[in-house]
Amino acid sequence: MGTFYNACCLLKYTRDNGPDVVMYKPDDFDFGKQKKSFITCAFPETQETDSIFAYTINKHLCFAWTFLREDQLYSIVVVTHHCFASLFINFFKSMKQSFTIDTPEEMFEYTMIFLGQWKYDPQTARLSVVYPQKNFSTLLDSNHAFHLHFDPVSLIGPKEVLEDVWNSIVTGRGVLFVGDTAEQVSAAIFAALSLIAPVKYADPILIYTRFGDQRFADIINGSKKWKVVGTTNILAEMRCKQFHTVVHLPNQNVAPAPEVREIFQRRMNKIIKRVESKLNKNLETDPYSDILETPLTYPQILEIINRIKFSSADFQLFQRSQTYIEWRRSILVRPYFRDSLLSFSPDIVIENRPDDELLKLRDALEKLLDKVQGDDHLIAVINQHISIVDKRLLSADLPTDLKIKKPKI
Repeated sequence: MGTFYNACCLLKYTRDNGPDVVMYKPDDFDFGKQKKSFITCAFPETQETDSIFAYTINKHLCFAWTFLREDQLYSIVVVTHHCFASLFINFFKSMKQSFTIDTPEEMFEYTMIFLGQWKYDPQTARLSVVYPQKNFSTLLDSNHAFHLHFDPVSLIGPKEVLEDVWNSIVTGRGVLFVGDTAEQVSAAIFAALSLIAPVKYADPILIYTRFGDQRFADIINGSKKWKVVGTTNILAEMRCKQFHTVVHLPNQNVAPAPEVREIFQRRMNKIIKRVESKLNKNLETDPYSDILETPLTYPQILEIINRIKFSSADFQLFQRSQTYIEWRRSILVRPYFRDSLLSFSPDIVIENRPDDELLKLRDALEKLLDKVQGDDHLIAVINQHISIVDKRLLSADLPTDLKIKKPKI
């Protein structure tokens, strides 16, 4: 399959059989346990006959285009693990303008042909994009990574609404978006995620769900698994009490106001800069504090949120979110961490660690080796740490299924 998509699927909707798969590539693509959800969500519940939108299955994004051919409703869905929403949505808009009489099967083939020609240059971080009507090159920068093409004010609401949305996304208290169309809902969610840049959202999300999707039934029954959810079904707004914020999306045209989003981005940036400063401070006394993901203390939290519209309770929730955990892991290998690990004697920092902490430490150190390739000195020191940890664990009273792995050379 092409680098920028994992699968492509053509589906058909009939009154007698409902939604069903016509064809998909590759033939061995595994939809897992969410195949029914994939098929159901490929067609909006509101039965739009021409719609371009997004939804999610497992850890993949799905970009769908529904259209009519000879009074039959079809959908082409591209499954990808890349989150470049504007590129895929605009691709389908270009397809829509270019192919007005072609058969669904031909359009399915065209989709794969065009997407298969997208090429990424890691040296320049540029992606060569091929649309039916044009070819162009784009830098895969923050505009794409953080969905900055989607404006929160025009798609969600004014600053007062966005305050609640931002807080609920960051803390994981939950946000439910209810709109008129799947296209409106999915665009609004990408806009909402742009509010927390430069942090990437990593908690469970349903960009679009509908009646017939088991996940929608779970939400109606009170599931708190998904922290950000979009739907067109008003039943969710009526029944779901687990979401701290519920937004009924506006249907009037509102001018974009990117300066409003910048307020939230500056706030987010200030928070993570202060967090990183505290993490660096912790490394001065414990080189393993980042590896073991030691939580920040209450006094540290108070210093972080000083003069920021964010309470200590908010931060405690943020610190437990997968979004925070993934962000923290993404900055692990940095100069402060390297200097800390090299400045401590392994025997001293390992000496009084409990066995359960050593098990976690050993696993983390081995994973760390893959992230520091090329730094021979640091690799040698990490292997020294692993060797000492292993010696401690060999004499520990551990379950028989926990085997000590040999250090990497």
